[in-house]
Amino acid sequence: MVCFLRWFLSKVSNMSQVTMKRKRSPNFTVEEKGILISILEREAVYCVVENAKTDGVSQKEKGAMWENISRMFNSQGGNFHRSPENIKGMWENLKKNAKRVLASARQQRILTGETISFHKI
Repeated sequence: MVCFLRWFLSKVSNMSQVTMKRKRSPNFTVEEKGILISILEREAVYCVVENAKTDGVSQKEKGAMWENISRMFNSQGGNFHRSPENIKGMWENLKKNAKRVLASARQQRILTGETISFHKI
């Protein structure tokens, strides 16, 4: 049994040297989320990022736009360098959370029978 454990530990230690674990980046701060939203509020940026097309040309445009967004975001003087993948993931999370909050509010209005008028008379 001891021989097996020594052999197992030697294999595990060798594997950890070969496969490097991905380093986790720090959480986005509220200020960083605000910066990201302000960048994405620009109509030209938002239209490219939220384009539903999945063809090659559109995907290249989206990739280039996320690179530009990353450059703009990192030039704002944040504490940490954020990759385009990190920023895109944060944007997806912000959208998911917003949809969840809106759906919850809608369900609450239905349950209570409350109506909301968007037009003031």
